[in-house]
Amino acid sequence: MPMYASGYLDMNANIPNANMDELKGSINTKVYNGVVNNALVNKDFDLKLVDRLTFKTDFKTILKDNHIYNTSNIYTSKANVFVKETKINLKTMKIESDYKIQVEDLSKLYDLSSMKMRGSAVINGTLVKDENMLLLGKSNLLDGSLNYKLLNSDFTAKIKDINVLKTLHMMYFPEVLKSTANVDLKYNLENKIGTVNGLLINGRFVKNEFSSMLNNFARFDITKEVYEKITLDSKINKNIINSTMHFKSKLTKLDMTKSVLDTEKMITDSYVKVNIKGIKFDTSIKGNVSSPKIKLHIGSALQATIDAKKDELLKKLNIDKLDKDNLKRKLKEQMESGKFKKEKKRLEEKLKNKFKSLF
Repeated sequence: MPMYASGYLDMNANIPNANMDELKGSINTKVYNGVVNNALVNKDFDLKLVDRLTFKTDFKTILKDNHIYNTSNIYTSKANVFVKETKINLKTMKIESDYKIQVEDLSKLYDLSSMKMRGSAVINGTLVKDENMLLLGKSNLLDGSLNYKLLNSDFTAKIKDINVLKTLHMMYFPEVLKSTANVDLKYNLENKIGTVNGLLINGRFVKNEFSSMLNNFARFDITKEVYEKITLDSKINKNIINSTMHFKSKLTKLDMTKSVLDTEKMITDSYVKVNIKGIKFDTSIKGNVSSPKIKLHIGSALQATIDAKKDELLKKLNIDKLDKDNLKRKLKEQMESGKFKKEKKRLEEKLKNKFKSLF
């Protein structure tokens, strides 16, 4: 057998009857000073273990009739697993078990998840293995709940009422939004393709670089706006997640028309269209997810400023509010004149100087 791990094993067995139909006996087993062979495990199971993975276990096994009943405690340097009873039918080879997974430090799971996380988690569930493998689990986390199902390679999960701000903190993402979220996840472990559909309730932006930028440009405090419903749609293809999000409040509308997240490199490339009380402009969010660079696009920002000051600009250029056709003709004449170009250049310079850090 390949040497997937090394360690020491102690076993005490008492088996008065080894007949498969009339099994009777008990076995106590301990494994200690265990170390996983990362190179071989990574090669055979397509994993990316880097840190030294140590473990110790103890098993209490009862043999009765044609069944094996097992209680086990498994302690590793990444997480602990506790099983009250595993039942194995030796005739059908059906396995039924409960389990409890305890992760005291989520950052230690980076090798397995390729996601940087912090905090802790406890998951309880059941396992059934016959012709198929069915794994069910649930957990209370981030002020909400997680329920999941793994049937062979197909993983589905329902996340209900989780705290978005705490989730962003756990994932090392910028803590930009207060909200409660409900999320449906579908993912295939074999081809690593899936979808995420989410609905965020009563969202509010917190003070951060993004909200401050909008406040400076549009003279509008977006943190006071309440987004009753925010939709999230994502497609997962291995380590790449493509998403769209839509926010709408009484006075604002934000459409994240493009967001690409690389979970391996932990970098993002997002584009957001902003509409604040009719003032429209675009922003981009790029770079490392923990501290991305946010930029306001000067072309759309300048146009938004001109649109917002249209009446004031028309007055300065001595243009009356005539009918539509005459207004277009007058504007065209003025745009070709030096007076308009001079005014536009003055506005552009003023905008650049005021928001130099954003460009």
